[in-house]
Amino acid sequence: MQLGERIRRLREKKHWSQAELAARLEIEPEELARWESGQDVPDLQQLDRLAALFSVPVKQLLRPNSGSAHTQEYPNAGRRRRLCGFGCILAIVCMILFFVEILCLGLVRTYAVQAAIAAGTAYRPELWYYAFRLPMLPVFLVTLGGAALGLWLRHKGKEK
Repeated sequence: MQLGERIRRLREKKHWSQAELAARLEIEPEELARWESGQDVPDLQQLDRLAALFSVPVKQLLRPNSGSAHTQEYPNAGRRRRLCGFGCILAIVCMILFFVEILCLGLVRTYAVQAAIAAGTAYRPELWYYAFRLPMLPVFLVTLGGAALGLWLRHKGKEK
């Protein structure tokens, strides 16, 4: 946003006409119109008076991107942040579930081997894979998806 546009927005925010602001600055309304259109710029003394009238620092008048421009450039920043947080929380929860399942299945396998030895039968490892390891696949895929979503949203947020 240019200086002239910033002056015009601050003037409109105060509900002042160009003539009112020009009178407060003790300048001609045509000069103020040239500032707002970008044909001319105020001198340092006038910038100081403008800043005092609008109750903003001179630095904010001269800065290329003020606070309101930031929200215009990143309108979905809050939504992206929430989605990123959701993706990260989903990934953490799924990782916890994944490791709890590994722990539980390890215990079940240990007890299954001990039960097979105690019964005098052979332990069949292929049953272990289909009965116990296969249910871990959806949890693992959701974990990867949540982590990928969180990282992607974080990367997209840093690009802008």
